[in-house]
Amino acid sequence: MNQAATLFVSPFTTLLAIINPLEALPVFLRLLEGKDERAHRLVARRACIYATLLLFFFLIFGTLLLEIFQVPLSMVRIVGGIILMRIGFSLFMPTAAATSSVASSSGGADGDVAFVPLAMPLMFGPGAIATVLGMASLVRHPFVEIFPLAAITLAILATMGATYWSSPMPA
Repeated sequence: MNQAATLFVSPFTTLLAIINPLEALPVFLRLLEGKDERAHRLVARRACIYATLLLFFFLIFGTLLLEIFQVPLSMVRIVGGIILMRIGFSLFMPTAAATSSVASSSGGADGDVAFVPLAMPLMFGPGAIATVLGMASLVRHPFVEIFPLAAITLAILATMGATYWSSPMPA
């Protein structure tokens, strides 16, 4: 596989596993309980747009932020790996309390749930930040290497498209 294809497949699968739209379904359904299909689509669309904007922000400005705060990329990768390991272990031992606590502490029925808790931290959390920063570090010269940057951009858009289309509609 060439570099551009690898830079699409690897971020797509990694982001899809980290964002995990199926994990957010119980929270999504709980927050929008009693709402119609139009409200579900609107909230899902807005949450995906917010998460996409956050992903692009960290793709573009992530390495600059690391340099400003003098945080080495290796530290972000280690912490991101620890967070991903924790997420992996939590998949083996899911608890209903975590889902209900997130749903009950959100903005409620009248609050905007598209940004918090759906877009951030459910879709775009620490694992996604570490992944995007790692992807951004692979492209050394973003203005010269346009194809790798385009492949990563397509991976982000494909991931968020898959996340949007996996949102459930009320029966």
